[in-house]
Amino acid sequence: MLKLKTKNIFFLALLTLCFYVGMGQCEFGKNLKYAKSPTGEDLICVYKFGILRNCYPRVFKPTHEYQVILEGQDIPKGLDVQISMRTGERRAKLPDNYEEILAKREEDKKIQQYKRYQDFLRKQQEEQNQKYNEYLNQRQYQKAQQIQDYQEYLQQKQIQQQQEFEEYLNRKRIQEAQQKQKYQQYQEYLKQQQQQQQREEEIRKARQAEYAKREAQQYQEYLKKLEEKEKLEKLEKQKLQSHEIVMVNNEEEEGQKEINNENENQQQKVHIHTAFGSLSKAKTLEEKIEILEQIEDIVHHIEFGQELMKSLPEFINYLKDENNKIRALSAICIGSSLQNNPKARKTAIKQHLYDILIERLTNEKDVMVLKRLCYAFSNLVRGDTKMIKKLHKSKNLGLLYHLYMSQPSLRNKLETFITDIFDP
Repeated sequence: MLKLKTKNIFFLALLTLCFYVGMGQCEFGKNLKYAKSPTGEDLICVYKFGILRNCYPRVFKPTHEYQVILEGQDIPKGLDVQISMRTGERRAKLPDNYEEILAKREEDKKIQQYKRYQDFLRKQQEEQNQKYNEYLNQRQYQKAQQIQDYQEYLQQKQIQQQQEFEEYLNRKRIQEAQQKQKYQQYQEYLKQQQQQQQREEEIRKARQAEYAKREAQQYQEYLKKLEEKEKLEKLEKQKLQSHEIVMVNNEEEEGQKEINNENENQQQKVHIHTAFGSLSKAKTLEEKIEILEQIEDIVHHIEFGQELMKSLPEFINYLKDENNKIRALSAICIGSSLQNNPKARKTAIKQHLYDILIERLTNEKDVMVLKRLCYAFSNLVRGDTKMIKKLHKSKNLGLLYHLYMSQPSLRNKLETFITDIFDP
């Protein structure tokens, strides 16, 4: 037991001695930390039990003499290094041919830089070639896409133009059909107007024929009276002395006939005044038309035409009536009263009929009324030098030209009128 205890104590002492020796060699509690100097140099700082002992450069700085390499220092390449086998200490210095090594190193560095530069240029060239190829491919793709888009645009435009042309043709057909329909309607309207004009002309001719017949009868009666008067004068000359009583009786009969003729003229004057009064009192359209037709039949006489012109201010209102038939009959009554009637024309000029007819020709829209107004205007101007000069000096020839161009049915009347008032 004593031997065993002695051996254990000796072993423990030996272990303790080794521990202290190792701790002395390992420098127990030592710690290394990296830091930066104020100049920016990398340092290694030694701490022992948290206390800073010293600092030294992280990178070993060699010289031509051997120097100890401290713990943690980085050793540059190409140095001569010695290691102590007993203590493990490392020392290093610059080699003897350090300048040659540096020159070779610089040369190798330049060669590597040149190679890297060549590699960089090659890579850059490859990248540029690749980008250029990509650019060319993209350009070709864009060009192909543009060509495709342009072809699609042309196709769409062609389709659109074709559709627009078809629509234009359809509109053209519709317009032609409408124009054809309007032309047919216009032709029918012209036919109706011609038929109406023919009926009115027939009625007018019939009235004129009746009037001419009455005039002829009156003229025949007048001739008979002249013949009877001549016969009576011959008888009177033959029986002047022997038949004085008979002569006296014949003179009394002739005086009685003259008195009867004067009474007839007065009755006719009373009749036209009665017609004017009835026209102002007429209420219905039929009554007005009937009275105007009667006035139209009698104003061909010179005296009655003069009477109508004296009553012109009252009669002018019928030229502005709402009914076109009334306006047309009023215009033809004025025209008939002015025909071959200088006294009636003078009275009409004093009543400013020229300006009234110009105003009605400007504003009237109905073709039949325009014809009647042209008839009245031509009878007012034709044969009167002052009226013709007034027409020449005024701008009213433009109105007649407008009517000539816009109303084909008035052209014959206007051509005749212009031919009469102008020098050929």
